[in-house]
Formats: sequence, structure tokens, C-alpha cells
Amino acid sequence: MPKYNPKEARDTKRRRQKRIATQKRKRNFRSFTHYAPIIGVIVILSIVVISIFYLVGNENELAAGGVDDDSGNNSDNQQNEIPNLYQTDLTFTTIEGDTIKLADHEGKVIILFFFGLNCYPCDIEASILVDIDNYYSNSKVLIILIATDPTYSYNDLIIWKNDYNPNWDIVRDDISRSYSSYFSIAYLPTVIILDKNGNIEKKIIGPDQGSYDNIKEEIDTLL
Repeated sequence: MPKYNPKEARDTKRRRQKRIATQKRKRNFRSFTHYAPIIGVIVILSIVVISIFYLVGNENELAAGGVDDDSGNNSDNQQNEIPNLYQTDLTFTTIEGDTIKLADHEGKVIILFFFGLNCYPCDIEASILVDIDNYYSNSKVLIILIATDPTYSYNDLIIWKNDYNPNWDIVRDDISRSYSSYFSIAYLPTVIILDKNGNIEKKIIGPDQGSYDNIKEEIDTLL
């Protein structure tokens, strides 16, 4: 019978434990690689779902209109900050190079329509304003379109305008976004309605607030 050797027994035990641990790691790794594709698909789907909710939320906010100041008031506070526009030197330069001075149109209700290309809510609002423009004569209502992005090309703006009303005047904001800043435009589309004396009477955000009936009612009140 071989003589018992404690050191050799300990070494044998350690080698056995190491072999067992190695086999266990290999089994765990094989299990992970088996489920790795499933885990990857779950992660990707989660990212996609979160992105969809984010985009839909933003679109709904644009379409329905949102607050554009911390108080939750989207019109009254800012209306009071802007003076009578007929008493200012504010002018608009169209993409054709013509100059529009609001004071020259005193006696009309003026609609300033801030919009963007590739903006679905803006397209909806533009269609509404086509109906508004068709209902009222040019002597009563003037509609001025203001593209908020200075990088829009002349041709793209003309193509967009021709889909709605070729006679509309389009103004393109400058690199400093002077018009958007002046009127505190935070969301698109935004419609600003001026009374016959050049005072801002209404600031409407989104096609839900800016429905045909709402805009017509406001105009009829001012005429």
C-alpha cells in the first residue's frame, strides 16, 4: 500500500477543483452564447420602441401645440411684450426680393404663418390657410408665410408654395432667425393674427388650435 503523502493529496485536490471550475466556466459560456442572440434582439427592440415613443410624442406636441414659455401660457404674455407693429420699422423681405411693410396694410387682418418644410403639421395648417384665403378677399385679410430655416433654397420654397397658393408671399428667416426670435417662435407651425391696427390678437400653435373654424372665428371678430 503506498504511503500517504499530504502535499501530493493537496495538489491532487487543487487540480481537481481547478478542472471542475474550468468545466463550469465552459458550460456557462456555452449557455450565454446560446442566449446571446435572443438578448441582442430584445435590446434592439427596446431601443426601437423607446425611439418610436419619443418621435410620436414630439410629433403630437408639434401637431397639437405646446407651451412656449415656463409659465404654460403660449400667447398672452408674449403678445403683451410686442408693441403695435404698425408703429415699428419691422419689414419683411420676400424670397423674390420684395419688401412688405405691415403699416402699408393697415385696415386688414394680417396672418403671419411660421412654417418649415418636411413638417407634416405645417402642411395641414397650410391647407387650412388656403381655405381661409379663398373665403376672404385680399382687401380684408393678408397672409404672409415665414420659413424659419434660412437654409431652405429658393426653388424648394417655390415648389412648396405652388402646392398651396402661388400668390402667397414667402419670407425666409435670416441666419440669426430674427423673425422667429422677434415673435418668440418655439414650435411649428405657429400662426400669429394681427388686428386691423397692427396689434397681435392671437398666437396659435399647431393645426388643432389653428383649425379653420378657430381662425375664421378670430378673423370675423376682428373685421
